[in-house]
Parts: sequence; structure tokens; C-alpha cells
Amino acid sequence: MIISHRTFYLFLLLSWVLSPRILAQADFTPPEKVQDQFILKTNPFNLIAGPIFPFVSEARITGEVVHGLKQSSQLSASYLFKGVLLSMVDNSTPGGLGIDELIFEGFRIQAAHRIFLMSSTKSKMKAPVGLYIGPHASYSSLKIADRYFNQFQSYFRATYFNVNLLVGYQLNLGRAYFDFNFGLGYKNNYWIEQLATQRRVVPPDELGYGPYFSSPLKVQCGFELGYAF
Repeated sequence: MIISHRTFYLFLLLSWVLSPRILAQADFTPPEKVQDQFILKTNPFNLIAGPIFPFVSEARITGEVVHGLKQSSQLSASYLFKGVLLSMVDNSTPGGLGIDELIFEGFRIQAAHRIFLMSSTKSKMKAPVGLYIGPHASYSSLKIADRYFNQFQSYFRATYFNVNLLVGYQLNLGRAYFDFNFGLGYKNNYWIEQLATQRRVVPPDELGYGPYFSSPLKVQCGFELGYAF
């Protein structure tokens, strides 16, 4: 199954523009009536395994800005570094795998918007909670290079991109927030091998990831823990 770039951009546009209209009764109460207008979030488990598995771990920070009693937006920034699991395998292998001679440099950015379907309009002192729906986009980039050959512009670069429609649930306990979500969408993952001035896209069968890697279908599932300021 192949999804054209035109179809993808149409899906993205519809997700961001039309999703607010699903809820004609959405409450657009000014954010100054909500106490918890900003929530700082993270997922500690990403320090074990990041988005480009098993090569990286992820140090992520997410900020959720509340627009009213039933809407909020999120922006995430992540630093990708040598995976903890990869290091454990390297350390447990006699003689090692040479992982210490490799450079791992990467980043990830994410953006999302939420419309809360069942957030109580009576609770004006907290950020929106309950069931929500909204679009989400993620872009990850990772460079893996040998320390010596890196100076000759020889390396591998992985690029993972996806856009999804998420359904989630946000809980509140005091100033703490718990966010769980699931969704489906489109993804475009690929690896590039750079050898000085020559570049090629690495075929999926050389990566050994299986058919899901080259499929345009993205299945998203995750959670974050947050604290309101």
C-alpha cells in the first residue's frame, strides 16, 4: 500500500483544520480562568528506549499550553543519544561490539493539539482532563558515524517521520498529570548511507526491520507524566 505525498498533506491539513469542528459545543473559555495553564511533561522510560530502536535513548521534555477549559497544545523537544540497551549488549559481549567507537547524534521534535470531549466546565481551577482527540506529528533524525570516518563525511542517517490522529485520556492528581494515548496515522521512515560525496537510501531488507518498517501505517501508543506550573 502506497500513500502519495499529496494524500499525506491532505490528511495533515484535515487533521489540524477540521478536528476542532468535530466539537461544535467546545468551550473556548479564556485561559486566564484556568489555574494550571502550563504543564511540563516527560516519559522516563524513553531513557531506556527511544524512537529509533534499538540504537538510541531519548531525553524528552514536553510543554502543554492550555487554551481554555477544553483545548490545549503540546510541543516536545528531545535529545537522542546512544541507547542504554545497546550499551548493555555491548558491555555483555566478550571483546565488545565496537560501539564506543561510534558517534550517536540526534534529535526529535513533536507537536500536538488536543480537544477534550468530556472535560468538566465546572472545574475551572485545573487544566483539561478526561478523554481527548487531536492531531500529532513527530520528526526524528539520527546520525551514526565511526569517529575516524566521520571527518570524511561518511556516516548513516536515520529519519523517522509520522503524523497521527490520537485518542487519549488525561488524569489529574493535585498538580500532577498523567497522559495516556493511542492512535493511527502515516509514517515515512528511511536510512541514508553517506560516503563522502556519494549517498544512497538503504533498502529496508538490509536493515532487517521487517515489513512494518516500510509500511506507511503508523501505530502510536504512549504516555507522559507531568507537573503543572
